[in-house]
Amino acid sequence: MNTTAFGLMSAIPLLMFHAVLQTRTNEIVDSFEMAGVKLLNIVSEP
Repeated sequence: MNTTAFGLMSAIPLLMFHAVLQTRTNEIVDSFEMAGVKLLNIVSEP
């Protein structure tokens, strides 16, 4: 019983922390992709 309780007490906050980190990572990757597209648009203009 104690093992299950301690496991859940550590797993739930860690899952929430993982979700926050994954959201931030996706935002950073999206901004890099947007910057790359803008750079390609600037380079490929006639």
